[in-house]
Amino acid sequence: MSHSFGFIYWRFMHNRAVIPTVPIHLNTYFPPNQPTPARCLAIGRAVRRAIESWPKDLRVAVIGTGGLSHFVVDEAFDKQFLEVLASGMRTASARCRAPRCTPAIRKLRCWIAMAGAVEGKQMRLIDYIPC
Repeated sequence: MSHSFGFIYWRFMHNRAVIPTVPIHLNTYFPPNQPTPARCLAIGRAVRRAIESWPKDLRVAVIGTGGLSHFVVDEAFDKQFLEVLASGMRTASARCRAPRCTPAIRKLRCWIAMAGAVEGKQMRLIDYIPC
């Protein structure tokens, strides 16, 4: 289990595995088969369709983890990306192209997939801490 899920278990579940969890790992790092931003959006949309197809009416949390402009923080880019997510323009997140989607900010792929999974839902930014 990656460190990104470890944080979720520790912070939100208080180290108790009482909440059923389906971790989805994206290859954000190793070439040559990292998913494109458009593919990440499609993966998220497929996750949403799977959730919506469940016969039970369940409450589901979809969590994206990782840095935005990872390693070298670009606050302006981060805020712009968060504004795109908050505006409901999820497809704009999939238009991320080089040089922005370089290895330095590869974890955006996780956020783009999450955006596809929650498309149509209202986003409320709780906090942004550039670090």
